Amino acid sequence: MQCESAKVYRHRLRNRAGEILGGEHRTSHCGRRRCSQVVSVHKTATGACYRGISTCGSIWTCPECASKISNGRAEEVEELVRAHERQGKGMVFMNTLTMKHSNHDSCNELRQLLLWAWDQLIRSGHWKRVKARFGIRGYIRAFEITHGVNGWHPHLHILWFTDELSEEEQQELKLLIYDRWFELMEKKEIAISFSALDFQKASNPQKAGQYISKWGSGAEIAKGAQKRSEKGRSIWQLIDDADNGSNSSAVLFVEYAKTFHRARHLTYSRGLRERYQLKEEASDEQLSMAEELEAHEFEEGGEVYRFDPHSWIQVVRAKLTAQVLSAAQIGPDEVENLLIRHDIDLPEFKPEAFGPVSGQLARIPEYSGCVRTPKGTGSTKVLNQSHVRRELRSLKPEKQDEAA
Repeated sequence: MQCESAKVYRHRLRNRAGEILGGEHRTSHCGRRRCSQVVSVHKTATGACYRGISTCGSIWTCPECASKISNGRAEEVEELVRAHERQGKGMVFMNTLTMKHSNHDSCNELRQLLLWAWDQLIRSGHWKRVKARFGIRGYIRAFEITHGVNGWHPHLHILWFTDELSEEEQQELKLLIYDRWFELMEKKEIAISFSALDFQKASNPQKAGQYISKWGSGAEIAKGAQKRSEKGRSIWQLIDDADNGSNSSAVLFVEYAKTFHRARHLTYSRGLRERYQLKEEASDEQLSMAEELEAHEFEEGGEVYRFDPHSWIQVVRAKLTAQVLSAAQIGPDEVENLLIRHDIDLPEFKPEAFGPVSGQLARIPEYSGCVRTPKGTGSTKVLNQSHVRRELRSLKPEKQDEAA
């Protein structure tokens, strides 16, 4: 990370992920494909963003969208934890559940097994009695997975919302959850390491939000640029290794992408948000476009620069999308200096077609390609779901290297 910013790093991983997954996959178009005749750069309260390009909204395969979605989810969870604490003396507990695995277990098999165990845990008559006894109001569950020397390592992160519990009751609840988890794993003849499980009280809403939504956070993605062992590589580290020439990491990433295709990352227990009169949680697509929506509402003068189709293609091919955003925070002259340094043609605009380049914002003509527009998103588009239906067919694993 010393030689590239966090945003440049995420954009580089997104480009590589798109290359691995193929041209039909939505991540291959994220931040690259135009949705209007002009791509504009706007200042926001936190930096700069584009308008007029496609967004994939995938928390599983796109590090840039994952970072935005993770930030939005953390805020939602913090709001929920505060509402729970305001209604009486409620507590929130952070719980990690996992199981042992080997190199012979596929990503999909482990995911299905872990979800089966979770379903058995919360749907039994025994669990109903536990809920009533300890005042469990609901939960939030997140699924995460890493890859290490023993293959895929899936695990669940759970936030339990309960009434106020004494230290003895907290310990008892922990043991009841662990005993039931061991019992379920024994049915499948799977060993469990007690040290791999975790149960502790969330000290504040921020910690709870970071715990349950850290999967795509900027800090988690940035770990891919740090030195680490083969034990416990995140998905973002797999993409980074693939970008550095590891074909086996690319094959693993494709396997993972197939397994989590269209899967939910965060799951709320039924009626949890309604209990505290909170609005329905935002979709991944809405959270991934938070900056663009902010720019849409930004006061007049927020536009910094515009690219015509020809110059935008050159920016994408030169892989300068992140650098343009950094330059836009300084001003339009810095953007032009960046383009000149990389021998990119400066945009040529026709006022009658695109409106004024500076001053009052003009309406940007929309592109009539295969895109759909979620309500209130302005000129920012999300790829049509017909693309999503073709994603799995386009996932072709690369040849494994000798180490694989």
